[in-house]
Amino acid sequence: MVHNHANHFTALLHQVIMDSFVVDDLILYLDTHPDDACALEAFKAAQCQEQKSEAAYKEAVGALIAQNTEVKDGKCWGWIDDPWPWEIEV
Repeated sequence: MVHNHANHFTALLHQVIMDSFVVDDLILYLDTHPDDACALEAFKAAQCQEQKSEAAYKEAVGALIAQNTEVKDGKCWGWIDDPWPWEIEV
């Protein structure tokens, strides 16, 4: 069972990485082609996909970065409660 969870978490992380790469690549392109309407639409779609994959990862595993951590019950710092990447067994 742990193996299946680890594979799922790994797949979610890979999706976040791929989506982030696409967004970063489009940012670089748009820096030199700011009026490219097709690239702007692709950027908006990629940005939306990246947000969805980050949300799916956060829901399943926890926040990827401390800045996205929520204060639990308005009283407790939750960043340290989620499993660290090396704590997920494969």
